[in-house]
Amino acid sequence: MFLYKNQTNFLKICLLFIFCLFFFTACIDPDIPISDNKTYIKFINPTGYAVNVYVNNRPVTYLPPFGDVSIPAGGEKQFEISPSAEGINGDTFYFEYLIPVGSITIPFHEYNNTNNVRVFKVEKEIVNILNIPDLVSTSTN
Repeated sequence: MFLYKNQTNFLKICLLFIFCLFFFTACIDPDIPISDNKTYIKFINPTGYAVNVYVNNRPVTYLPPFGDVSIPAGGEKQFEISPSAEGINGDTFYFEYLIPVGSITIPFHEYNNTNNVRVFKVEKEIVNILNIPDLVSTSTN
């Protein structure tokens, strides 16, 4: 009988350990680097449009800076990026909204609206989070 009690306690301890292991593993956010000493930027797009993001260059050449640069409507994506240079206010991020019109998609830029251009200081060795601003106007004057 003594042996049976010890086996039951041992089984309880093992099950508790396994539960704790799964619990702590599930709590780790896979989007945040733990200690890889890299710099990331995470774009969060709350708008109703897919958005292309350009860094320090206006979207004239359509060469995406990160490869697949389109952030889906209501979605988010994370990329590795170089930190902002020392002594500057930050990098300039330009947003190109992809507006569906019928069966085609039209890229829309608002260079004159400061709401759709962001200067953002990219800090090193962390996940920098940048929310994409809502589209203020779709006027084509």
